[in-house]
Amino acid sequence: MTVAGVSMNCDASGYTSMIQVNLSAPIQTAGNFRITLQLGDDGNTFYDECGLPTPTSHLDFVTSDTVSAQAFRASLLEGCKMDTIDMSYPSKDGVNQWMWVFDNTDTSRAQNPPRHIYPATGTHSMLLVVSNGVCSDTLKTSIALNNEVKAAFEAPNIVCPRDYTQYKNNSTGLVDYWDWDLGDGTTSNLQTPIDHLYPITGEETYYTIRLIVGNNSIGCQDTAIQKIDVLKSCYIAVPTAFTPNGDGLNDYLYPLNAFKADNLVFKVFNREGQMVYESHSWTDRWDGRIHGTDAPAGTYVWFLQYVDRDSKKPFLRKGTSILIR
Repeated sequence: MTVAGVSMNCDASGYTSMIQVNLSAPIQTAGNFRITLQLGDDGNTFYDECGLPTPTSHLDFVTSDTVSAQAFRASLLEGCKMDTIDMSYPSKDGVNQWMWVFDNTDTSRAQNPPRHIYPATGTHSMLLVVSNGVCSDTLKTSIALNNEVKAAFEAPNIVCPRDYTQYKNNSTGLVDYWDWDLGDGTTSNLQTPIDHLYPITGEETYYTIRLIVGNNSIGCQDTAIQKIDVLKSCYIAVPTAFTPNGDGLNDYLYPLNAFKADNLVFKVFNREGQMVYESHSWTDRWDGRIHGTDAPAGTYVWFLQYVDRDSKKPFLRKGTSILIR
């Protein structure tokens, strides 16, 4: 280590009580050092206010090593639902003080804090401050876990015959295999199966879709299940008659099978041309009552307006239905 220069602040008389020695570089390792006041090239040294030369002297000092909080070690044991993390700090650089803070609440002053068990998906914060009594260092970092295997997918709940069913895989985690069962004997190992056409049976049919996802390296898997209803028909029709008597059969008047009808408007009028019912969703149904009172039996005129979802063509249909009491 060499001296790069000295500096001082002198008073009005040209004297100073302190001389600052500037080193060529910071001292970054532990050690015992001595700085010695030497004679100048003229054989003289500094003179004091009495005109006497400063005696040749030296100053001994000791430095400590710098420390690094980044020297910590972490080991992760992955699980299917929970992960185990062990933290430790090696014995180095004379470090004898530790402060661990997990998630801003859980603290420890041990060199090796107690192990932490976290859900296998999530992000957690960690703060570590280390010191050897002289030097200190601070590290703030995050622990991101994403090894939980979670199966999830999207599929329509209702499907029209002759329509292809689309699937969307929403599974998360470290997934490395997919096992699809589409419910009709069709299987797939793709991450997302190709669009699928279910058999046309002429009857309303229910199928159960199952997706199993997993990770071979950690031996975890998860399953998601959904049922879909493949309809007998998606032909939009309005009943020619209905009997709102509460027996569970033909109790309502509404457009049947209007699954693909967008911007739907359904209106019902009596013989005098007065509108007695209006809806904008095919799942809303007229129960044969007007303002809470049973409507009289007879013939009613209906109007149905909608836009076909596939062709984008507008349709306007009208007809009559008989209310039977």
